[in-house]
Amino acid sequence: MSVSRITDKNYEDFMGSRRAVLVLSESWCPACHAYKPIVEALSGSMPYVRFGEAVLDEGHLIKLKRSYPAEEVEYLPTTVLFRDGKVVYKFEGGYDESDLHDTVRENLIVGSIVYVPGEDGLHVPRVIRKVNGDKYTLQLPSPFDEVRTVEMTESQFAWNMPRQLLA
Repeated sequence: MSVSRITDKNYEDFMGSRRAVLVLSESWCPACHAYKPIVEALSGSMPYVRFGEAVLDEGHLIKLKRSYPAEEVEYLPTTVLFRDGKVVYKFEGGYDESDLHDTVRENLIVGSIVYVPGEDGLHVPRVIRKVNGDKYTLQLPSPFDEVRTVEMTESQFAWNMPRQLLA
């Protein structure tokens, strides 16, 4: 997945994403240019998170600038993490790829609902409680209302609701 250029035309659609990372930058900013390949690399490894960049000095950002007036953005780049359209984390300045990856996982992945195939073949929603390396700890309710957890890798569950649940 790539990093989308955010303008007024696609801002509301972007904000409607379940999990999103928005980088606020300006065209003259050397730190923003250095940060861009880090964000691009991470977007390729996290297809279940939507990544966008808004270049504040290029115009066409009236809706975005209402949400983030200039006095709220002190340093560039500024990275804002959203879950279901709400800000869950914001930081100014760039991170290296490892720190950005961990920050996105901690703030956008933990607490997400994923879908696990059940014994009958139907997918059942579960909540991610912890991520450790490539292992995800999922909360599974038991028949007796006790909570138990199970570790899975990403290949064992679906990020989006399978068609069977949409019917």
